[in-house]
Amino acid sequence: MSSIQPPAMVPFAEVFRLVFVASVRELVRRRRLLFIGLASTLPLFFTLIWRAWGTDFLEVGPMLTNLVSSLYLGVLVYLVGIAFGVPTVHDEVEGRTLTYLLTRPISRIAVYAGRLAAVQLLAGVLLAFSLVACFMVAVAGNPGALSLGLIQAYVNHVWVILLATVLMVGLFAIVGTMFSRPLVWSFLYAFGWEGIVAKVPGRMQTWTLDFHLRNLMLRDDDAQASLMEGLRALLVQDVDVSAYVSFGVLVMALIGFSLLGGWLFSRKEYVIQ
Repeated sequence: MSSIQPPAMVPFAEVFRLVFVASVRELVRRRRLLFIGLASTLPLFFTLIWRAWGTDFLEVGPMLTNLVSSLYLGVLVYLVGIAFGVPTVHDEVEGRTLTYLLTRPISRIAVYAGRLAAVQLLAGVLLAFSLVACFMVAVAGNPGALSLGLIQAYVNHVWVILLATVLMVGLFAIVGTMFSRPLVWSFLYAFGWEGIVAKVPGRMQTWTLDFHLRNLMLRDDDAQASLMEGLRALLVQDVDVSAYVSFGVLVMALIGFSLLGGWLFSRKEYVIQ
């Protein structure tokens, strides 16, 4: 009498690849991508206004620094993080399609990792292209503005925005995994905790991601160039944290969010009716 053998587990890498590709294809067809894409053109709109009327008052470097500080780090990384991160698992639950994944002999962590990597890639590319467009408009037909210092500052801004985007997507993916109504908690965290506590003088602000992200891009020339960063420099003058420490904190947070999200998804019981 032969015993029935359970089906073999699909390899982790294969599950990750299949889920990643399927998620990218699904996301590029979503209306959400179009709406967030339109929102990411807002910095380009302000760049065009600057080219038309502000070049005599503000140079390219200070303009880009203000743009990154106020719009990208202040608003867009949170909106994009929420729009892409929260639905990582939550959309599958609401759409009742999660059953097709969880009833197969595959690793839940691989499913989560594949979907998370897909949304992080699209969100990061979206904001990176937005900042690239702003830079091109700012320097096009303005060859005297291009310098080694400007390029270095621009590259620094791009990678900080990329890091901020994948970090926020990973964080809000956890919120979408844990809560049945994640948008409320996401906005409370983004514009409550990060939006307020990061601006409070003292050591408490070092407990926010916003502080460490801005600490990576804040330099003397940035502080002089940007009104937002100049104000922040006054507020944080009693907090001495090196850029290397901030980078380490952010990398550990990114790894921690990814591992925690995968663990929560693998342990949570989903009832799809």
